[in-house]
Amino acid sequence: MITVLKPNDFEHIKKMIENKDKVKLRVDAGFGKKSITYIGGLGNVVFQLKEDNEENVSIHHMSFKNERKGLGTAVLEELIQYLAKNNKRKLFVENVTTRAMVEFCKKNGFKPVERQVYIKDDGCLYGNYQLTIETEEVL
Repeated sequence: MITVLKPNDFEHIKKMIENKDKVKLRVDAGFGKKSITYIGGLGNVVFQLKEDNEENVSIHHMSFKNERKGLGTAVLEELIQYLAKNNKRKLFVENVTTRAMVEFCKKNGFKPVERQVYIKDDGCLYGNYQLTIETEEVL
């Protein structure tokens, strides 16, 4: 099992974001090396992962210049494959605050985390979402 997120393990995801979003990213491994943050040229956070514990990883932030072009889905697919191989059981998307991100989560099989979501006037469930991953151990 992974105990520390290593930027080299996600280099292919970094390159995918750089190529498709036409941005140069720098990497910051923080929080005791339990998180990886990709930062764009203007200092904006583009993508951030955090290892919560031995079984769970969270996406804390995902924001690309070219939205609705398949980049988020491609990044998510690569991430899920990596996590399954490393026996991570759950992937969370934290602090979902836009309708577009709610729809992205639903489209990709994420479910709202009980007691960690709230409803706005538009009827959407905002907050935290989770996806259960079929790990190599289980398969």
